[in-house]
Amino acid sequence: MASFDLATVTRGVRALQALDVSRIVGLLRGIPTALKYLVMFVFLLNIKVLAPRMALYVPDFLLRIWRPALLRQFQHRMLKLRTMFYSKEKQIRLEDEWYNSITPIGAHPLVKEVSYRAMGQVSLDESDFNGHLSNSSYAKAAIVYFPNLFRERGWIPLAATHFHFIREIPILGALRDPLRHRRLGPEVVLHRPPVRHQAQKEREEANRGRPPPATVSRTAVGPEELSGNGTPVTSASTNSEGVLKSVSNIIASQEHDGATLHTIVCSQLCFKVGRITIPQSSSLLSNGFSGVPGDEAKPFTATNPPPHWETVEAMALKSLGKGGGRRPMAEFLKGGWRDVPEEKRWWTQAYDPIREKLNANLAQVDQLKRGLEGARHFEIA
Repeated sequence: MASFDLATVTRGVRALQALDVSRIVGLLRGIPTALKYLVMFVFLLNIKVLAPRMALYVPDFLLRIWRPALLRQFQHRMLKLRTMFYSKEKQIRLEDEWYNSITPIGAHPLVKEVSYRAMGQVSLDESDFNGHLSNSSYAKAAIVYFPNLFRERGWIPLAATHFHFIREIPILGALRDPLRHRRLGPEVVLHRPPVRHQAQKEREEANRGRPPPATVSRTAVGPEELSGNGTPVTSASTNSEGVLKSVSNIIASQEHDGATLHTIVCSQLCFKVGRITIPQSSSLLSNGFSGVPGDEAKPFTATNPPPHWETVEAMALKSLGKGGGRRPMAEFLKGGWRDVPEEKRWWTQAYDPIREKLNANLAQVDQLKRGLEGARHFEIA
């Protein structure tokens, strides 16, 4: 549904204030009863998003996009309030422990997935005018992936995005886990929102305790596939078909939990602090990721961190007493990494083991980039 900004709401309030109460009552009596019920019905359909908006006068896009960041800031403020009467040393130690608790320490950057669980149904306020689920959720994954980057006022510019819609997510359809991110590389993120419908949930509960079915790999995505309403999905060109087949070899048509894949979103991005671009390896490794696999019996976690994490903690955590803190981390991200000798660049050493897999993944989507760049040479007759 269309959202109203603060200026529109203010103008409406002022217009109502200028009206006389008797004129408003007369105006309402002149409205047909059917129209009144229609307005009330539309209001009830959108009550989930209208209620907080009317209470806070915040536009809809702020609630959607900034909610993860605001929630994380709220958690940090609550931590400050809980520890305000502690000693300075204990406040610093608890804050460092909290940052470690929200950092994906030991996770593999090409394997980790972030799921966002939406309870209930795809309501009208979550959909656009075409009846599609709105896509404004990649920021939720960024908050989980890069706590140290955002702590130092870093940001992630979005350079390009490609969508491939396979099936529609219908309005009022029950769903769960509509967001999952899989990194194909440091600059490319694959976003695939699967939906588990109510029927799938019932089948899962009925089959609980049985061995899970094997995952069926998709080897081609072509015109033979149908969308949710029976509309054939056609490809624009032979190059596009090749790209979609390549990307489809990476993913599966059905998720491991029985959810159905509906959309593929490929986003190209980079990492910056201000206008300074940060190397992908240092931005990932400084946020806890590791390309070095841990022991199968004891994988890398916060209690069993990867080898490079000791260096990151000494630079980022003030409580260790090694000269670390926000300022050293910010200086490192803003260009201090250039002053580190080649043989002491811990982020390069820890990042080398995943380069082969990284290059293979990027090769799968390189055709997509070249195809879009080729559109620059089109001439309109």
